[in-house]
Amino acid sequence: MNKQSIVEAVHEKLGGTKVAAEQAVETMIETITGALKKGEAIKVAAMRVPKFRPAKALKDAVKE
Repeated sequence: MNKQSIVEAVHEKLGGTKVAAEQAVETMIETITGALKKGEAIKVAAMRVPKFRPAKALKDAVKE
């Protein structure tokens, strides 16, 4: 799943315009990236879930 497919899913679920869906997804990504840059700790209960592999852009943003 990539950014565009997430935008499509948000658009289908919430309606509105694709531009608004893209802005919502971009805001979410910026928020997550900002939290990662701060080194914010997040407690997550142990469970089996699909693996998340960050894109190169996210890895580079966190390195800055």
